[in-house]
Amino acid sequence: MLEKTSPGKHILIPKEAMPMLEMLWFTLQECLFFLGYVTGRSEFPQALTRAEEAEYVRRMAEGDEAARKELITHNLRLVSHIARKYQVPGYGQDDLISIGVIGLIKAVNSFKPAAGTSLGTYAARCIENAIPSPPRQTGCGNPCGGCRRAAG
Repeated sequence: MLEKTSPGKHILIPKEAMPMLEMLWFTLQECLFFLGYVTGRSEFPQALTRAEEAEYVRRMAEGDEAARKELITHNLRLVSHIARKYQVPGYGQDDLISIGVIGLIKAVNSFKPAAGTSLGTYAARCIENAIPSPPRQTGCGNPCGGCRRAAG
């Protein structure tokens, strides 16, 4: 039995129930996200228009730290969108979003508008590159090297 505690309360949860509770929690999060999308309310600020993005990029190039923060803040929705496409063993959605935000910050810091691409396109690549890939299944999956057959 796994003991979950909260101030003043002790609840015993069988270990066998944990995967089901995690799945229920994930489903609830997805439903709340969908409800926020349908009702038009969102935890993230709206994306910038092309003109606004160009202005913030120009100001950031001149050393304006507030413009840099605005570019990061208004692209957080992109991080969430990309992170939701991935399921990596050992990482929760919150972890993937945190890693994606690091990729977004790197993208904003290294963005060169003269390259001819939008910040969103460039940031999407940086975010995807930051999120770890799930381990690839090779051979039979036996860590002792069971698929290697001796010649003979």
